Amino acid sequence: MNTKIIFILLVLTTFGCAENPEATQLPNIEEVKNSPSKVAELTDQFLISESEKGFSGAVMIFEKGKPSIQKGYGFTDANQNITIDENTLFDMGSITKTFTATAILKLAELGKLSTEDLITKYFDNVSEDKKKITLHHLLTHSSGLPGAIGHDYDTATTEDFLEKTWNSKLVFPIGEDYEYSNVGFSLLGIIIEKVSGDDYDSFLQKNIFQPAGMENTGYTTKGTESQKVAHGVNQEGEDWGNPKAKNWNGKSPFWHLKANGGLLTTAHDMAKWSEAILENKILQSDTWQQQFNGYVDEGEGTFYGYGVVEFQKGKHYGHNGGNGIFRADWQFFPEEKSAIFVVSNSANVPLFQISNDLVNILMTKELPRSMSLKMVDLNDFPTNEEQNNAAEFLQNIQSFDEKKIDKFIDEKFTKRIVEKNTKERLVKLFQQLENEFKGGELKSASAAENYVELKVKGEMEMLSLNIEFIDGKIDRFGVEAGD
Repeated sequence: MNTKIIFILLVLTTFGCAENPEATQLPNIEEVKNSPSKVAELTDQFLISESEKGFSGAVMIFEKGKPSIQKGYGFTDANQNITIDENTLFDMGSITKTFTATAILKLAELGKLSTEDLITKYFDNVSEDKKKITLHHLLTHSSGLPGAIGHDYDTATTEDFLEKTWNSKLVFPIGEDYEYSNVGFSLLGIIIEKVSGDDYDSFLQKNIFQPAGMENTGYTTKGTESQKVAHGVNQEGEDWGNPKAKNWNGKSPFWHLKANGGLLTTAHDMAKWSEAILENKILQSDTWQQQFNGYVDEGEGTFYGYGVVEFQKGKHYGHNGGNGIFRADWQFFPEEKSAIFVVSNSANVPLFQISNDLVNILMTKELPRSMSLKMVDLNDFPTNEEQNNAAEFLQNIQSFDEKKIDKFIDEKFTKRIVEKNTKERLVKLFQQLENEFKGGELKSASAAENYVELKVKGEMEMLSLNIEFIDGKIDRFGVEAGD
């Protein structure tokens, strides 16, 4: 299912250097002494190390307004016949939503619609409970529509999809909460077709991808019929196949996936995308601001704009995506004129942790501490204060007790992580994580200086808990699914 990845939980204080724990702002790239090539060198070194552990995918790092590295690692399929490069096509997952939102705003600039329009302007037979939904609600996941009403590759005509949508039950009153909804973005895709008179993919090609110079992005482009399309590799190491070979409606998916996920792209093209935003090639400056503004609280210290997540206002934005096989992450830093895009075709790659490590390389120009991890014998674990705190952290998320967690945060968390996220939000995150970790078995523990990684076998999949410390206290943590 092409749903929002809840991992990594960005309970981050800053992306600042470890040597300056009191920093509260992202470091300015212009103030870092080393050249952009240093980031490319460290990124390559890091991903070569990750590829030795099974990483297959591609990366793009964009610095000071230009790409510093665009490169592939590993192979495009389980048979390992074709190497991945910067022009290999990958399923970008829910990053598709960013482009759907941009298309809506392009139509708004052309005077063809407004984000405040009610959906009844574009659809007949809307059920009574949904008649007050606006395009703004769809763009910000605040419509109350469910996450999905079918599986990604289920056959569904437009009429079938709309009938299921109108018959679905709202999960909350319109505009009163947040619920990530693939359904809402597919409705936006149908609206794009109705208003433009063009197919969704064709409209994006003409109005977004071609002006940006993204020659190989879309559902159907010149590269998508060739061997350049990466095959997915499942957890057993078997060939999951080419996304385009799944049950599609001709040249694009059916509406359970179309416009909310499944667009194909390359590392090279995502550099062009970052450039297009910075140079206002697609939208006017104030329209980009409208897209990137965080409107709705996601409940994890982040805010959802129009197909974009606001991590730190004015400084850090992005979106990720995945379908259980492919995973992709795009992060954008407008003040630094920098961005990263990383994608993998393997279900066993901890892509979002890798992405987080790449951000740290970009900002600190240092290799991540995870590279120096050493296994800890579980018979000896925990062996020091940091490992003790990590073990207690795991116990608390496996068995939620608000009083114990409240005390744990007071005693074992740094002051700045609490100030940045608030104790109430951190307690809520513990409660949310219980659903993933409850009953899980600790399978491995690894440690480096000021860093502990725990692998836990959950009910559905392997979970990775990554914790960073300052003076023995928890300063930052992330959780991700995947081996």
